[in-house]
Amino acid sequence: MAASESMPAMSAGDVVYESTLVVDEPLLRELVSAKDRSMNKRDGLVMAVVWAVVLAAYIWGTVAAGVMTAWGVVAGVAILALLGWSVALAVTGFTLFWPKRSWRKTADHWFARHGVGTGNDQRCELRSSACLSEARCCVLRDGRPAGSVAKPYKAFSHVEETEHLVVLVAGDGEVGSVLHNMFSPSYADKLAERADLEDICWDKRTLRGGTPEQLVEYLERKVGARS
Repeated sequence: MAASESMPAMSAGDVVYESTLVVDEPLLRELVSAKDRSMNKRDGLVMAVVWAVVLAAYIWGTVAAGVMTAWGVVAGVAILALLGWSVALAVTGFTLFWPKRSWRKTADHWFARHGVGTGNDQRCELRSSACLSEARCCVLRDGRPAGSVAKPYKAFSHVEETEHLVVLVAGDGEVGSVLHNMFSPSYADKLAERADLEDICWDKRTLRGGTPEQLVEYLERKVGARS
């Protein structure tokens, strides 16, 4: 079947799925969220266990003392809040884009690596391809390739989905615990290093070759079959 104007041909003969996307800051947040999700779930589970133990010790201590002070109430509420936050993190794996200066440094680093300078309207056009034996991504300038990366599927760890993206996550770079990273000056640097692993993502809205569900199944099969 010949490709129509609304469904352009693939960029190469070995391409199975492909999409072109314009990455701005909101879409980059989705990409980072997908990359961090599995790590955040792990950290959330660890913290939930820790705070559950603390809560149990707090209840035991309060009952043993037989008295409840105003500070004790404050401490109890704080422990419950931290436990709830940890459980939510363990379940959803959400990313906290805070402090703002760390996120700004991370975003600027990612855009700079893709040929975009600093500013209020950072955008980068990418073309991502799921091929028979590798995944590819190239930066587009005026519709033409201006730098690309290609990796075999064994270089990736797993597949994640967001509202608009299917993300092939490259490895599981460790950046430390969530609570420590909130106040660590090296957190942005660690995230930047992790970003250099170069994930590849496809936009569900411009996907060619099949549905997002079919792409996810294809990528999971390829990553699962890695040696």
